[in-house]
Amino acid sequence: MNKMHSLARVVLAGFAGYFGVILIMNLLRGIAMLSMKREVWRFNIGMFLSVFLTIAFTVTVIYLILRYLDKLAGKIVGTANLTQEESQVDWLGVLFHLLCICVGLLFLLYFFSGLGSIIQISGISVEGRFSPRVSVRGYYLLGHLVLLAAGIYLLCGAPHFVRWQIRKVKQLSQEFSAEHKLED
Repeated sequence: MNKMHSLARVVLAGFAGYFGVILIMNLLRGIAMLSMKREVWRFNIGMFLSVFLTIAFTVTVIYLILRYLDKLAGKIVGTANLTQEESQVDWLGVLFHLLCICVGLLFLLYFFSGLGSIIQISGISVEGRFSPRVSVRGYYLLGHLVLLAAGIYLLCGAPHFVRWQIRKVKQLSQEFSAEHKLED
C-alpha cells in the first residue's frame, strides 16, 4: 500500500465520520419530530420525509464507506504505483478524484435532505388541491435536479474535469520549470 492509497483511506474514513455527525443530528431531529402532536404531522410531511431520506442516505454511505474502504481507495487511486522521486503533480489526480467524490456525496446529501420539501412544494396541499406556487416550485425543483446531476457526476470522480485539471497543472509546471531554468 503506497502513500496515495493511505491518503484515500484516511480521507474516506474522515468523510464517513462527518456523515456520522450528520446522522446523529438528523436522528435527534427525528426524535424531536416524533414528540410533536399528531395535528402538526400532516402539515410537516415533507419535513418528516426529508429527515427520513437523509438518515437513510447517511446510513447507506457510512456503511458502504466502512465496508468497502480498501476497494474504494483502490478504485480512486488506481493501479499507478508512484515512487518517491516522481513529481508531486502525479498526486493531483488522486487528490482531485477524492475531492470530487466527497463533494459529490455532499451534493447528494443536500439533494436527499431537500427531497421532502420538493414533494411538499410541488405536490398537493393539505386540503387535496394543487398548490398555486408554480414559479417557486419550478425553480426549487430545477435547483435540486442540478444538485442531483452534479452530485452523480462528481461521485463518479468527474473524469473529464480531473483530466483537464491535470493537463493544465502539468502545462503550468513545465512552463514554471522552463522559466526557472532560463533564470539560472
